[in-house]
Amino acid sequence: MMRLTFVIFVYALMIWPALGQTRIQPAVMYEAGEHIYGAQSGAASVVPQGWVGLLPRDSEIFLLMPVTGYNGEIYVLADSGVTEEQHKQAWLAGLELDNGNVLRSDGKIFKRNGNLASFARLDEPTEPLTAYIEARCGPHGYCLSALLLADPAHQEELLPGLYAFMDSLRWRAPNQGNEYAGFNWRDFLAGKHLINYAHVRQGKDESDLWLCPDGSFRSRLKRTGLQKGEAGAYKGTHQGTWQIEDVGASGILRLNYEKLPPLEVEISIKDDRVFINGNRFLVIRAENCN
Repeated sequence: MMRLTFVIFVYALMIWPALGQTRIQPAVMYEAGEHIYGAQSGAASVVPQGWVGLLPRDSEIFLLMPVTGYNGEIYVLADSGVTEEQHKQAWLAGLELDNGNVLRSDGKIFKRNGNLASFARLDEPTEPLTAYIEARCGPHGYCLSALLLADPAHQEELLPGLYAFMDSLRWRAPNQGNEYAGFNWRDFLAGKHLINYAHVRQGKDESDLWLCPDGSFRSRLKRTGLQKGEAGAYKGTHQGTWQIEDVGASGILRLNYEKLPPLEVEISIKDDRVFINGNRFLVIRAENCN
């Protein structure tokens, strides 16, 4: 997959929460057919068939990636207070890439199924790249844009994914209240693999916790473990069952070990980051749950 980090100098970006009681979470993959909902903007859509969605850790750009092996990605962005005419001007001015090159509209801006649309190209064609962008504005002061960057050989195969995503776009009433008031920990944690952030960033003190949908868990802890003062007893690989009943920004995760006393840890979420006893953990999809 191509990874182009570019400077968006027009858009104010937002994080996408999921439909229902839970918000979309960084580093969690969303499969085809899953709904995503922007609480602040009221924009809702569906991950298209043949694609997966992801909000990368420490990023506010939601990505759609093809599962077919084609080389390309769709970048989904939301902005407020920008009119269609301002979108046109922004596309003509271009998006500055991190290498100084500029990606801008080819000058032909048109409507597709009610969406503002344009193909785009690099000012300096230093690499094989084609681009296509669409935008639609909603009734609550926000607009949603989807930008496809693709290898020229794959653009035709990838465009239907962007079309499907934008054609599924619906506008709902924004929800700007307590963003974690209805956060359901059981739903969120089921089928997840938690990895301590210090290990990912620094390669130190790896702690892994796999929480399976059937209520079983497996832990692999080193040194400090999950709870201060308990690392020695729970060090190594263990298994058991897990429980959590809380709804909201924090809760108590109970791990019922098969051969050790139960362990309770505080789990919380803030700014879309998950913490266990105050230590940050990354959350990804568990690959070894039945």
